[in-house]
Amino acid sequence: MFDFLIVTPPVTVIEYSYLDSSCKTRIDAKDFCPGINTGCVMGYYAGNLYSKAYPLAIPILQFCEGPEAKWYNSPSYNGQICKRRDGWFCEANVKEGVYDASQNICVICDGKIQREAFKCEYDSNGNNVGDNRCESACGASEICDEKLPMSLPFLPSRYFCNVSCEPIECNEQRECNKEYDANLKEHVYCIYCRYGSIQMCYGDWSWMPTTYLKYFREDKNPVGECFDGHNNDCNEKRDCEEPGCAGARNPNNPWDICCQTDDDCPVCFVKDGCPYIDRDGVKGKCEGNKCVWKKCELNSECAKGYCCTDDPNGPKTWEGKCVPKGTIINKDGKSFICDPPDEIVQNNKSNNIIFSLFNYISNLLNQFFFHK
Repeated sequence: MFDFLIVTPPVTVIEYSYLDSSCKTRIDAKDFCPGINTGCVMGYYAGNLYSKAYPLAIPILQFCEGPEAKWYNSPSYNGQICKRRDGWFCEANVKEGVYDASQNICVICDGKIQREAFKCEYDSNGNNVGDNRCESACGASEICDEKLPMSLPFLPSRYFCNVSCEPIECNEQRECNKEYDANLKEHVYCIYCRYGSIQMCYGDWSWMPTTYLKYFREDKNPVGECFDGHNNDCNEKRDCEEPGCAGARNPNNPWDICCQTDDDCPVCFVKDGCPYIDRDGVKGKCEGNKCVWKKCELNSECAKGYCCTDDPNGPKTWEGKCVPKGTIINKDGKSFICDPPDEIVQNNKSNNIIFSLFNYISNLLNQFFFHK
């Protein structure tokens, strides 16, 4: 008979898992599916770690082996690599993606957009159609997380999520820039929206759908939008250029007045608060869509009951002031009445006509007698 020698293989004890090659700091991680499996298993990446090995189970012979991918049983953070396996030997329905903390699922990314989602509770294939939205776990901005690309994340919004799931901020440098919102199916504009007939503004700047621009049109409702220096409704006009602002007064300066025609401009009366003392009684004129009060040249440029010191029928003082009718003006040692009575004006006109006629006849006679 022969005796058989049973050789027992050396026993190696392995401890899992350590952070580095020194095997000093242990964490609670594991190999993915280390034995026979009984169902779906999810793993969440812990990193490439080392393991402590004891050949022949002799501690003095210990060494670190690795690194090798190790896994947690539960997720730790948004964007963490995650994996799903099934089957007896974890060979079926293998999927790898990143963990989406907001939905507590693993997702597969296409750039920064979620294209597929999976976890053990899903159907037998372990997959699910993604929502095709921007996903922070895939690297999208938190502002655009779970929002459709090419759309506003909310309304109103200071940000627009572009095709790359990056937020475009609405600010002064982008005033009246426009983007097409694939969700609303219309353009949205970056506008200054502090003033509007509706309270719909995120701070002072917001992306606003085309259909909402009418609420921010410069129309004195409220009046501040006529003086804010911005094209609130993104047409070709701003502030006082807009017909709707005609007659609007600046809340910070009541004599800063918008206009379209001279009729929109009031007379400058100091008693009414007009700050231009030497323009008292002067009618306003519209220039560059703002009311101005200039030196007068004609009585018609003065308010009723006033006359111009430089009217052709007056003393011509070159002051260009409107003064109350009946005012006596001293010039060159003589006294003049600002508004000479009508009979004087008519006499002056008659005298001028007679003088002109006399000159005409004299010229004819001179030509007749001296040019024969």
